[in-house]
Amino acid sequence: MDERRKADLFTKDDLARFLGLAFVVLGSCTVILFVLGCGSRVVVFANRSDAIMSAGMIIAPIVTSVASGGLLWLYEVPDGPTHMTTFEFVKAYPPIAFVLVVGGLWWAWSILGTLISSIRHNGLIIGSLVAIMKVGAVVSLLIVGWAALINYDDEGNLNHYTAKFFIFMALAWFAAKFVNGKRVRRRMLNVSGSLSG
Repeated sequence: MDERRKADLFTKDDLARFLGLAFVVLGSCTVILFVLGCGSRVVVFANRSDAIMSAGMIIAPIVTSVASGGLLWLYEVPDGPTHMTTFEFVKAYPPIAFVLVVGGLWWAWSILGTLISSIRHNGLIIGSLVAIMKVGAVVSLLIVGWAALINYDDEGNLNHYTAKFFIFMALAWFAAKFVNGKRVRRRMLNVSGSLSG
């Protein structure tokens, strides 16, 4: 296959289409969870620690990558392919191996915890769907927050800081609506109380 045919496999239009579809999917997940979170029938996040655990699905790989990259820079690992077994890598670079193991465990804990929490509060089918949509909502909120940080330059202009403050306050309010565990439990108690009475 020549270079021209390889280049035609994935064009800029394909990339734009893919990014547009990803944006629609992430936005839809966020809106659906927001609507469910404002209600009292489906638990989106049981409490704040549940929300933080789900955010770890995205934050853990970022923190692990930055920390291990910084340690690689400090250790001055040689460029190019190096053939090392896992044991040799751990022996040569124990702090990097430690960061990778802790980051991997944090990431696995976030994924499993999010899935188990969603299924425990909502049942298998709805809980699995909620867990998948949580990934989309967390990604979209983090992207908006990151875009708010880099979109304004820091020239000391008060308007820039004010705009950032209001964007983050809006994001915090929006994210707080996802935490509806108490409301759902209160409704369930009222329903069970009215049925027993």
